[in-house]
Amino acid sequence: MVTNEALEKMFLIDNATLAEKLNVKYFTVATWKYQFQGGKLSEEKKAEILNKFGYKLKAKRKWLKARKQ
Repeated sequence: MVTNEALEKMFLIDNATLAEKLNVKYFTVATWKYQFQGGKLSEEKKAEILNKFGYKLKAKRKWLKARKQ
């Protein structure tokens, strides 16, 4: 499952239930949903949220630094 598909499926759950399962505050979950819907949630944060929810990464992720010009 692709990261965004997993998050879309996870964010269908209401904020209160999600906050309880992830052991975070309600407004934190609301902020994550808002950022995800706006396309502003970083890949690192997406991976962190999915790990908290019990998803495991199949492939190792690598982030490259921007090239100097």
